[in-house]
Amino acid sequence: MFLNEKNLTAVDGQINLIHAIAHIEYSAIDLALDGAYRFRGLPKAYYDDWLAVGDDEIRHFLMLEGLLQDLGSSYGSVAVHDALFEAGQKTLDVVERMAVVPRYLEANGLDATPMILKKLKKLPKSESIEKIIRVLSTILDEEVEHVYKGDVWFSYVCEQKGVSTDLFFEIIKKYYPRSFLTTK
Repeated sequence: MFLNEKNLTAVDGQINLIHAIAHIEYSAIDLALDGAYRFRGLPKAYYDDWLAVGDDEIRHFLMLEGLLQDLGSSYGSVAVHDALFEAGQKTLDVVERMAVVPRYLEANGLDATPMILKKLKKLPKSESIEKIIRVLSTILDEEVEHVYKGDVWFSYVCEQKGVSTDLFFEIIKKYYPRSFLTTK
């Protein structure tokens, strides 16, 4: 997502930003609920955690949809990618799912969101920018818990399967080999 100050001061730029994040949250609803449904035989706390994450993701999506409506738009008005949907299709094993979705993809959001917020806070004050900052700050705070839950359950399923948590790096390299490219 290309973010510059000029794009974010324009309504279209704000819509594009919010829509991209809303799509991530929309996909995260599916991934949380799929994770609760697909993987059987885990402790009740696992299902409680992923249903709670799904509930958070629904609320996040609705907050973002509200912002889009305030700007005269709605979810579905901007083309989206299917990378998160593909992650759900590819990770049919609970170890891989816990590595990829919360520990990698959601954790990347924890890295990206503060940078987005920093750019937004540099912009001239406006009601829409202030609303976006509040919503993204709330989402960021709650996503920390999602990554934590993913880490707990990744460690748990690794222990149950008798594998090291270092398997995380192999899984990420398998699905996201560009993550390991280095520049000299």
